[in-house]
Amino acid sequence: MEKYFFLIVALSTYILVLIWAVLFKVGKGDSPLTAFNQLHIRFSLFYLLVSAALFLAFYTPDLYTVFDFSIGYFFYLGFHYAIFQNFYGLAQRSISASLLILLKHNGGEMRVNDCLKNYADGKGFGYIKKSRLEDMVHLQFVSLENGVYKITSRGKKTSFVVRSILGFWGLRQLGK
Repeated sequence: MEKYFFLIVALSTYILVLIWAVLFKVGKGDSPLTAFNQLHIRFSLFYLLVSAALFLAFYTPDLYTVFDFSIGYFFYLGFHYAIFQNFYGLAQRSISASLLILLKHNGGEMRVNDCLKNYADGKGFGYIKKSRLEDMVHLQFVSLENGVYKITSRGKKTSFVVRSILGFWGLRQLGK
């Protein structure tokens, strides 16, 4: 087999993720970013299984092959989490982009109250918080019990990591 074989398999697999996401319109659901991440995880398992099968069929275990596989998987994950997931999320959730599109569809100008009222297909800016809380429940960062949001163990760990990163960089949380 050739050099960087597993890197080529990783890139090919990620191209399949993107093609699948476009062809089957992953972004049309209630939680598009979650659906995109779930698709990525499924194809990640596909990559691991294909790589394992190819490894067992054509390779003898050596350090070079393990590094080649590791580099391929690192790039596969990197493409998703460092590049495409960010663009996917920004394109869908960017408030500025949404407002620009809203203004463009309304002849380039709108009154301030109309902008605030018509955001998110007429749901208004309150939709942002509602949507994010629904995502947080779906991702199990919080639970909703009898109309009360409660932070979960996963949410506490995530909160700790976020606070640590903010503290490290000397940043403050804007949503306080």
